[in-house]
Amino acid sequence: MTGEQTPLPPPPGETGPAPEPEEPPRVPWHVKVSAVLFCIFCLELGIFLLLYPWTEAWSRNWWFYLKPEWRPFLVSDQFRGAMSGLGVLNLLLGFRAVFGLRRFAGR
Repeated sequence: MTGEQTPLPPPPGETGPAPEPEEPPRVPWHVKVSAVLFCIFCLELGIFLLLYPWTEAWSRNWWFYLKPEWRPFLVSDQFRGAMSGLGVLNLLLGFRAVFGLRRFAGR
């Protein structure tokens, strides 16, 4: 026997010393940069898909020369609306990612 005593557990109803809070893990810089670039990409793509199908340039697109029989479909309001809908979804995804950047605050 070495004479060392093991500490007794605290009596019921009492807690021992408060554990020290763990420090959150550090996030590498490339994860932060890729999150910001993803936000920028989603927002820019969303704005483009929301607005471009309704411009005059959409009707003069080079796709129409590849498959002229697709032109009535590609210039229809339904297809343009579908492209704008994808733009709205990209904008929502981008805004969600922007608000998700708060997880990097203070790290």
